[in-house]
Order: sequence, then structure tokens, then C-alpha cells
Amino acid sequence: MKTPKEEKTWTLKYLPKLHRVTGKWHNAAQGRTNPTSVEIEQGQIHRRLVRTARTEAMCHEALLNKMKKEGNAWLEKDDFLWHHLLQSFATMGSSSGWDGLIGNTENYVKITYNALDALNPKARETQVREVCLKAKIRWPNKKAEHILDCHTRVKGMGGPLATKNILLNMPGRDAKIAFLKSFPGIGKKYARNIMMDAYHDDFRNSIAVDARIKKVSEAYGLKFSSYEEHEAFYLSVAAAAGLTGWELDRLLYNFQDQFLAEASEKELIRRHEIAGKLHIQYEQILWDGPYDPEGKWITAMCFPIDKLPSESDLQAAERQVLNNKKYFAKCPLCGYFGPAVGRFVDLVGKTICHGCAEEEGCVF
Repeated sequence: MKTPKEEKTWTLKYLPKLHRVTGKWHNAAQGRTNPTSVEIEQGQIHRRLVRTARTEAMCHEALLNKMKKEGNAWLEKDDFLWHHLLQSFATMGSSSGWDGLIGNTENYVKITYNALDALNPKARETQVREVCLKAKIRWPNKKAEHILDCHTRVKGMGGPLATKNILLNMPGRDAKIAFLKSFPGIGKKYARNIMMDAYHDDFRNSIAVDARIKKVSEAYGLKFSSYEEHEAFYLSVAAAAGLTGWELDRLLYNFQDQFLAEASEKELIRRHEIAGKLHIQYEQILWDGPYDPEGKWITAMCFPIDKLPSESDLQAAERQVLNNKKYFAKCPLCGYFGPAVGRFVDLVGKTICHGCAEEEGCVF
């Protein structure tokens, strides 16, 4: 596990943008000095993802190390590629398909390469289709065709071991991805994931963008124009968190709920561009009746966009706002920290949060 680097938030001048010509990410400050409000918001999201990634990496370091060792062990097996092709088809569309096709030994032994190769073409097709239906994987007929076509291709290359060696001898990540994508049913995501499952050296800095990662992106309101742009964004999150792309990918897949929980939490302060100035704002809660709170963003500080202080100075300004007792308070009873206006009340000589006040019998 890498030691987390000092956090470099991508807000403002560190925010990565995809160059329209080269297709590569670069820092916004290299291309221009005036970030848009969308870029500012994306930078805040980036910072929150970095924070969550670091926390989860520290909590699950042992699991990540175990997965790395297990992946390397699979790479040594003769049927590595055949097994992972089957695993890809099992989980395509729904990860629950793994249980029926791979986890179910009775089904799995019938679709190993050697088991299929021992059958004549007609019997092979019948067996594959029956197993796919019995395993209750999604799109069983289409996946049965993929498995049969892959068997034909692997056989033509000399069998599972020979095909694996051809793959491993491909020069670099892109060549391996292209080779895997040439197999029926394997696209950008699974071409990466097959090699990432093996913890291969060429794929340590990759993200296999799947439905779970897309769900996290949607929860944060992130939108990308291509698979590559989506992957590049999360690689930048990994780098800022001191992680490899592989580590972040496994964390996003296995601990999606933690990333979604962070997305649902509102920021206490924000950076917002208004009329050429960057405003650091805090939220104030206004009540229009006992059950109708309304948040209002109030500017605490502002800086001209063309004369922005450094990122460290901006973060120091944010901490100054957070530490200002006029804007934020901490409940001495439960530890809740939030907007001082609208979330706290003076009761029995103490300033406590509404939740604790209600437990003391206060009615709002």
C-alpha cells in the first residue's frame, strides 16, 4: 500500500481537464486562469472522493493486499485467460451471475476448456447453452454464443496456455487491451478487468469503469463524454489519494456504499464563482415553519478570479470560515458540527443542536 501523499485538491488550478486535441489530462492552470463554476464544483467533488478513498484504503489495506496475492496466483495458472473469460460473461450485466456459473462447481466443471474440448461441436453447443440457462446468468443465449466462439478462437491459437502466453507477450497495456477486445463479447471494461483481476504490472494504473463506478459518478452529478475521460478522472483521484488506479478501482467496487454515503452528505462550505470572483460561502439554515428548513448560501470571503491565492491559502481560508463560531457550532452533548444559524439553540445555558434540544423536551 502506498503511503498517502499530501493532498493536492484539483479544485481551481489543479482541476484536471481533458485536452480536446491530445485527449490527455492537464491542469487547468496550464491552459487558462479563469475556471468556470462547473470546474470549481468538480474540484470539490474530486476532493471529497480523495478523502473517502484514503479512508477506505487505510481501513481495508489487508484485503487489498490479499487480492493482489490472489491475482498474481491466478496469472500462473494455464487456464488463467479461459477462466477469466468465463468470469467476465458470468458477471456481465449483473455480478450475481458469478454464483451460478463460476461459484456453482457443478456448472463450472462443464464449461472448462478441457470439458468442452472433449465434446463434438453439437454436444458442446448443447452443453454450453444448458449450463448458461441453468446458471441463470443474464442474456444466457448470447453469452453461450460468446463462450462457443471463444473456445473456437482459443483452440485455433493452440489452447489456453498458448493463448495466455500470446496475451502476456503483447507489448504494453494498450496492446493487451486490443488483444482481449478481439475476443467475442469483451469490451473496454472487461479487457481491463481481466488483467486487473490478475494484478498485472501493466494494469496497476487502470480503472475498469463498470455500473458501480458509474453509479458513484451519477450520485455526484459527474458526466463524462467518453470511457477514457471517465477513467482518467478516477485515475486523478487515485493519484491525489496516494493510491494506484487498481487500488481505487477495487475500493469503488467493493465499498461502493461508503462512496455513495459521502456523496449524500452536503458540504458545509463551498467555492462558488460569481461575477468574476471566487466566493467562499457557508450555509445558513432558515425556517419557514417547523418542518420546512431552507438552506441559504452566505459569502464569508471572496477573491478575484484573476488574482487567486494559492490552493493552500484557499484551504486555510476555508478552515478559518469553519472555525468561525458565528458560522458553525459543535454540540457539546452529541458532537454534531453544523451551521450555527438554524441548527442550534441556546438551552439551559448551553448552545446545543436541535436534535439534542428535542430530547430535552424543546418543541420547534
